[in-house]
Amino acid sequence: MLAGTCPERTFGSVALTTRFADCHEVSSQKLMAEEASCGMGFSEVPLMRKQIAVIGGGVCSPEVAAQAEAIGLALAKRGVVVVCGGLGGVMEAVSRGAKHAGGMVVGILPEATFAGGNPWLDVVIPTGLGHARNVLVVASGCAVIALPGEHGTAAEIHLARVLGRPVVALGAWRDIPGVYYVEDAPSAVEVSCRLCGWED
Repeated sequence: MLAGTCPERTFGSVALTTRFADCHEVSSQKLMAEEASCGMGFSEVPLMRKQIAVIGGGVCSPEVAAQAEAIGLALAKRGVVVVCGGLGGVMEAVSRGAKHAGGMVVGILPEATFAGGNPWLDVVIPTGLGHARNVLVVASGCAVIALPGEHGTAAEIHLARVLGRPVVALGAWRDIPGVYYVEDAPSAVEVSCRLCGWED
C-alpha cells in the first residue's frame, strides 16, 4: 500500500478510496463521523433546492468532457442544481449535460460582466473577483465533484476542504488528502449525493 493511501472501502454500492496525509491515524469511526457530518444542514431546510458544485479545467479532453456531461445529466435527473464556474471545458460540459435533462445550472463567473458565460447557464452571477470567485463556487455546493484541471481546480479542492465540503474526485487528484476518489461518473454522483445525506 502506498503511503497516505487508505484501503478501498465501500460507500453504499460504490467502492472508493480515500486518501489522508496520515492514513494510519484515521480510524473507521472518524471516517464515519466525517460522512455523517457532511450534510451541511441541507436536509434540515426542506424548501431549499439541492446543490452540488462541479469543478474542472476550462479546457479539457473529449473524454473528460463526456464524463462531465454524464455527471451533469445524472445530477439533473436527481433534481440537483449544478453550480460551476460558468466558463468552458468541464464547466460547459457539465452545464450541457444538466440542461439536456431539464436541470438548473448556476454559473459563477470571474469577471464583472455577463459576457463569457457558457450558453447552457440558467443563472449567471458575475463577480468581478477573478480567481477569488472559486470560494463562492465550492461554498455553493453541499458537496464538490472535481474532474481534471490545473492550479485553479486544485485551489478549489483545497478551499472546499477548508470550508468542510466533501470532495469527490474523478480522473485526477488522488494525491490530495481527504478527497474521495471514484472510477466513473455515476459513482461520483452517487457518492456526492450520499455525502450530502440525499439517499435518492
